[in-house]
Amino acid sequence: MRRIVAYVLGWWLLMGTSFAQLRSTASLIVRAVDGGWYAATEDEAVYPNPRSTVRKYLPDFRTVVWERQVTGVYPRDLRGASDGGVALLGVMPGGKGSLWAWDLEGNVRFSIDLALASISDTSLPEAHFAAEPEGSFLVVSGSTKYERVSQPFSNAFRVSGGSLEFYRISAAGDPIFHIKLAIPSSSIAGIELDGKGSVFVAGGTESDDLPLSAGAIQTQRLGGNCSRGISFPISLPCTSGWLARLDATSLAVEALTYLGGEVENALAALAVDQNGFPVVAGFTS
Repeated sequence: MRRIVAYVLGWWLLMGTSFAQLRSTASLIVRAVDGGWYAATEDEAVYPNPRSTVRKYLPDFRTVVWERQVTGVYPRDLRGASDGGVALLGVMPGGKGSLWAWDLEGNVRFSIDLALASISDTSLPEAHFAAEPEGSFLVVSGSTKYERVSQPFSNAFRVSGGSLEFYRISAAGDPIFHIKLAIPSSSIAGIELDGKGSVFVAGGTESDDLPLSAGAIQTQRLGGNCSRGISFPISLPCTSGWLARLDATSLAVEALTYLGGEVENALAALAVDQNGFPVVAGFTS
């Protein structure tokens, strides 16, 4: 919840005092352990060649302590690290990504390239990450595969597969493991630790066949089909949100449920409150 508050407050500060300086199309903001702020921006000046800039600010959000640039990636997620530093997850079309980490003084701790799950070669990967207490990082990305419905003159598609993919990266930037779970995911809203041995992940899917757990809050996708596109519209199952709880060590699924109403739904943000309960936000149509 503090992370969402930091986003809102940071956005207000950016708009009120530093917008002319940052000049970006996307901003991610988190609070630093010393009371300052970290901000990551996608710089407009170099469009269409992406460049992400990470800045450390004093608490007044006017004074820049240090600035670092990462070329070739769009900023996707920004998290404070256990050592007081910060980490950035950047993405590129075709399932390409990289994780960068800096210490409190702005020295590079590591950078590592990642092959992320992606829907297509032209779309940016849906991915987020969490900073773990031991200093490691847990990265999640999602993908969905579609196939055309085999009916004459049909322009309808359905989900034929997909997955969630996880990387655990050590504090030194070394890959610890990489696993896939058969949970088709067209979007990732976030990943959060509950501090009690579990990790929550939320996203969106068009699949009717999620491997739900016993006692799931919602046992089916409620929406029907939705039209996508303008010039040549196609029919796809409407998106529904989903929420999963996994074991933080093994990433075994402990609980999985749909979350959504009729027609189109999307989860856009995930947080965990002080009692370890997940809080999600999104929209419905």
